[in-house]
Amino acid sequence: MNFPNPQTAAILRELSHDLRTPITSSSVTLEMLDTAYDSLDEKDRRRFVAIAASQVRYLGQLINELHCLSESAVDPGPREAIDLAALLGNEMAARRLLSPSLTWEACIPSDGQVFHGCRSSIVRMIRNALDNASRFAASTVRVSLCTEGDGTRLVVLDDGEGASAEAVRAFGEGAPPVLERGAFSSMRSLGIGSAIMKRAADAHGGSVSLSNWETEDGRVGGAQVIFEFR
Repeated sequence: MNFPNPQTAAILRELSHDLRTPITSSSVTLEMLDTAYDSLDEKDRRRFVAIAASQVRYLGQLINELHCLSESAVDPGPREAIDLAALLGNEMAARRLLSPSLTWEACIPSDGQVFHGCRSSIVRMIRNALDNASRFAASTVRVSLCTEGDGTRLVVLDDGEGASAEAVRAFGEGAPPVLERGAFSSMRSLGIGSAIMKRAADAHGGSVSLSNWETEDGRVGGAQVIFEFR
């Protein structure tokens, strides 16, 4: 597969390397479970199975991101008139069913907003933004859509701890450096997801940025991803 964008090629190399980790871990865990099964009590058996299942889920996530990134590296496809308000409404309704533990708030105009673009590319862009917000949110994900002059502005924010300076700097370039083991999956998803979002925005003549939003008393309220199209 030929990728003219060197950043895309670099991200794919990172992903290819990262695929080895869950594969090796799953293999070792299952082999240990197989050889020591009779000597393990039920609690330890369940623990090993849970570890292997977690690694398989992470492997599936990496493969899905690899597929999405490869699709975003080519021409986005035919353009059509897209009702962004209706599209966002459907995506938010699905999230409320799939992730009921979070509050999904939407400020979307009822009269609809027509946007000309590649539907599959825009859907991937929105879903990655919602995926990342849901991973970092403490309890709430909020989406707003509005027109500004002759342009469109879409904001997806969460009420988590906010984005680090390094995450803001690396947004759209790929995966930022990961320092804490527990944060690996989320930080990796933010990096690859941001690359997918940036490529979709670029392909439609728009821009995307990551920043932190502040509460009324000046505290960081969480992170926000802002899309702007003219």
